[in-house]
Amino acid sequence: MAVTAGDVQRIARKYVDPRTLQLVAVGDADKIKPILAQYGNVEVFDANGAPLGNAKP
Repeated sequence: MAVTAGDVQRIARKYVDPRTLQLVAVGDADKIKPILAQYGNVEVFDANGAPLGNAKP
């Protein structure tokens, strides 16, 4: 309980490089992709891990 938001931000700035950050989101690609695309490139994969080339934004 002693950890502050400032503590978390300070450590994140030190250890998390946004240029190499990867985020995994699971769900309906038609709903998720447009939201995530605001933040960078989005790649869509099927349930087996195969890329879905031209998935709808």
